[in-house]
Amino acid sequence: MAVMMSIKLPLLATVITVSAFAANPRPHIIIMLADDLGYSDVSYHSSVSGSVIKTPNINDLAKNGVTLENYYVQPTCTPTRSQLLTGRYQIHTGLMHGVIQPPQPSCIPLNETLLPEIMKDYGYSTHIVGKWHLGMYKPACLPTERGFDSHFGILLGAGKYYSHTYSYNLKAEGVTMEGKDFRFTTDGVDDDKVQETYKGIYATTAYVERVKEIIDETAESSSVSYSLRY
Repeated sequence: MAVMMSIKLPLLATVITVSAFAANPRPHIIIMLADDLGYSDVSYHSSVSGSVIKTPNINDLAKNGVTLENYYVQPTCTPTRSQLLTGRYQIHTGLMHGVIQPPQPSCIPLNETLLPEIMKDYGYSTHIVGKWHLGMYKPACLPTERGFDSHFGILLGAGKYYSHTYSYNLKAEGVTMEGKDFRFTTDGVDDDKVQETYKGIYATTAYVERVKEIIDETAESSSVSYSLRY
């Protein structure tokens, strides 16, 4: 299994992909993206930063794998995610100014080819668990329209861990809006349907269970790629 990790920025996110190549097996791939994670928040950097946070599993990945530390992005959610999925600096996608807000008619440009679309060309199935935050103002912007076979999580930039609601302050109107945002979409089905059954379940627990479910479902495949975002 090949594991790629990008440590940046407030929610952790993961994508998952799977496929079968009998003659030429391809690796399972897991990509984990962490929002607002500082340099000192992983203890394999402790020799430099004096970190007191213990991350033994991440340390093992770093020790037995490859660490890449020259991945430059803006320290905010939308630009980082867009760069990871397009392979292009955010200045080229128009997403360099900040995060996409709930009422904003914007998303990652529809003419961009995203990583999950490329992975599917190689026989992978692709899944995203956690936070999207790359636009949702029309169906064509949604994860399952941009190369992912399924999305389990939120479309906006944040959410309450148990109620899975999101509050947004319309400063110009002096109004605060609150809505529900917890989705489980497969191949475009129920894109706009909020999942009420997860109310009261800690979001991170729900995300981990979904990832384990995908891993179990694809265990027999010779090629799986995962992207998980918390």
